[in-house]
Amino acid sequence: DNLDIFASDISVNPRGSEFKLIIKDLGEIKCQTKMLGRHNINNILAGCSVGYILGMTLEEIAMGISKIEPVEHRLSLIDSGNGVIIIDDGFNSNPSGAKAALEVINEFKNGKKIVVTPGMVELGDIEYDENKKFGIEISKVADIVFLIGKKRTAPIREGLLEMNYP
Repeated sequence: DNLDIFASDISVNPRGSEFKLIIKDLGEIKCQTKMLGRHNINNILAGCSVGYILGMTLEEIAMGISKIEPVEHRLSLIDSGNGVIIIDDGFNSNPSGAKAALEVINEFKNGKKIVVTPGMVELGDIEYDENKKFGIEISKVADIVFLIGKKRTAPIREGLLEMNYP
């Protein structure tokens, strides 16, 4: 790699994400964060770059990463303590956010994956097509889907049916 700072061995678990932080001149360290999604790891790496430039140690940077809190309702991880893990992404309502949420769900290897959605709103002329694409992508990840609101979720349902989702 030609990168000076990067992450490897990225995985998700009921506590968030884990990864190995590699900084060319400092070495590597295992990091844990409550953040979910590869896009969030990329944002964390930007912060690591600043920490490195400011002369922080790997341990100091890893400690800072462990303290990052997600924004409420944006890929927030909620562990109910009874074996049910909820990923609250209720605030997101755009195609890239929806895609990121499905990527996060897909990272979990155990248990049933349930999606509850009213669909994406306020997308103007692309709303129907994007919700249909969302349905197609949901079919590749979810074991169970709850569509909230019959009219608004019709394109999601069409996408699911197009993929022969039961």
